[in-house]
Amino acid sequence: MKVLVAESETWLRDVLLGWLREAGFEVVGCPGPEGPDFLCAGARKEGCPLAEDADAIVLDLELESDLLICGVAAWELLHYYRSLDKPVVVLTGSEDTLRPLPGDRTAVFRRPPDREDVIRAVKVLLLAKELRPGSALETLPVVEAPGMGTGRRSGN
Repeated sequence: MKVLVAESETWLRDVLLGWLREAGFEVVGCPGPEGPDFLCAGARKEGCPLAEDADAIVLDLELESDLLICGVAAWELLHYYRSLDKPVVVLTGSEDTLRPLPGDRTAVFRRPPDREDVIRAVKVLLLAKELRPGSALETLPVVEAPGMGTGRRSGN
């Protein structure tokens, strides 16, 4: 299974790629929209071959384009990835209030994420993609990280 990691901070992208590679995933990294115009194929009509080829995506909602308020925003990429019916692990900052809905195959973690949480979320979301509606996976609980207050789903 291939996982795309869209993260503009090189150090964090490298860490996430390493964790996922060690867990047995094929991985590819992308810095997200890059300067000077911060445009990205994923938010345009031609699509993104990296995303289309991936089975799951890890996306930081604080990309460089968001920090500079220029070009394609991370939420636009999230919308694009979800339009491809890809499971997405989202990394958020303290001010982000993204909460996944039942069945949307999205997990949300505050930055910096825990290694085991990211790996487990990717595995569960990929499993959810393979299972049919009405399966036992729908009974997995919502998991709250201690002190984080984000409603992230370990399944559904």
